[in-house]
Amino acid sequence: GSLASNGAVSNTTTWDSRVETAGNNANAAIGAGYVNGTVIDTSSVKSTVATSGKNADAGIAGGHIHGNAANTFARNSTVITKGEGANAAIAGGTLASGTIDNTTSIHSQVTTAGAGAHAAVGAGSVLTGCAVTDTTAIDSLIDTAGSGANGGIGGGAVKGAVISTLAENSTVSTVGDGGNAGIGAGSLASNGAVSNTTTWDSR
Repeated sequence: GSLASNGAVSNTTTWDSRVETAGNNANAAIGAGYVNGTVIDTSSVKSTVATSGKNADAGIAGGHIHGNAANTFARNSTVITKGEGANAAIAGGTLASGTIDNTTSIHSQVTTAGAGAHAAVGAGSVLTGCAVTDTTAIDSLIDTAGSGANGGIGGGAVKGAVISTLAENSTVSTVGDGGNAGIGAGSLASNGAVSNTTTWDSR
């Protein structure tokens, strides 16, 4: 659901589960769809988070995050959004303020379909002043379809900082005019920064 100011969610685990919303600005996640606090230690195994609607963000830890998410793990899981500006990621679809740290994706997939719908393992959209650190993708896929829909492992569209990203046997794919792809960041704004990026057998 929604995590109120200074609230906290911790130690959430799903197995073979599904969280789904339909509607504009209807965010979804395993931890909390809308986060205004802290989400830590979130694990997803064989689970799916899906949204359908404009600006309906999705993630495993949080859909739309104002705060902090740490220690997010996904194995054989999927995050899917369908809608303009509906960002998706393993940790957080949109990181509007705060930090995301220590995110791991194994045999998992993040997919968006819509203009400006960014996707990543760390955060689909990383806004100014935010930071995504220590992101790992193994045998994972980031896939966007839509104009200006950027994809990355650390961050899709980055205006903040992405630090320490590792991709092994993983793929970032974008289809659409202006849809950029990368490992650290798909698209990096002039005020953004990416550092310590490592790839192994990835594309």
